[in-house]
Amino acid sequence: TRQLFISLSCFAWSAGYVVDYDSDHTGVLAGGAVSILQNVNYTASSKFIGNAHVELQGGGEFYYISHPSEDKIEEYSSRLINESCEAKPAIFNARYSWRNQFLPMKQEDLVIFAGGHHNKQRPILMQTYQKFFTCMRVKDTKFSKSFEKWPHFLYQMSSSMNFWTVNGVISSPRAPGKDFMSCQPSVPQAPSRVNEIGTLAGLVQFIGADVDVETLGEYHVGHGDCLHWIQPGVPDLFAADVADFVMGLSLS
Repeated sequence: TRQLFISLSCFAWSAGYVVDYDSDHTGVLAGGAVSILQNVNYTASSKFIGNAHVELQGGGEFYYISHPSEDKIEEYSSRLINESCEAKPAIFNARYSWRNQFLPMKQEDLVIFAGGHHNKQRPILMQTYQKFFTCMRVKDTKFSKSFEKWPHFLYQMSSSMNFWTVNGVISSPRAPGKDFMSCQPSVPQAPSRVNEIGTLAGLVQFIGADVDVETLGEYHVGHGDCLHWIQPGVPDLFAADVADFVMGLSLS
């Protein structure tokens, strides 16, 4: 979602809509400390944004809220389920934090979730999303009227892994004789996307479902990072899906 936020912000900037922007913090991964690049001994440092905010003309805003720390994910997941599905929400009780301030979410707002690729965090997040979106689909509960006032929700599908291994996944055996500073042009499938379809299909609208990421490995520009797209490129296709969705809301 960080890359999606950057692409959306660049679209808005190019169109002249950005009024102001700021970031809660930026981080720097010291050279050699990026675990995903240790397979190629890439030692350059990299910079990344944490929580960020973009103010647009007309009163619109983008927020990027980074995922909680590993020790908080289970607590926050339980809270989301309780407040949305098990407690009685008066109108809309879910909330997001920006600089220790809760962001009030309205009916016209859009929230985008993602599961990520972190092995310890992803299973909890996917179970939470499945239960959350399932309870929102139940029409005959005492909560159904409250859900009508909630914002729109989308799920961003994951990228594929195009590492030079037997199946593209970073943890699999390496393919012999390959340049590990480059990425496989294509892989048979993206396991995370298969999991997302099996878990969430029919419950929430996907972003990037029609982007054939498995065949776009050559567009990775991260010097051996064959998971993240860095910028520019494929995340712009995901951002275009979001823009189309928002335009559809405006027209309706």
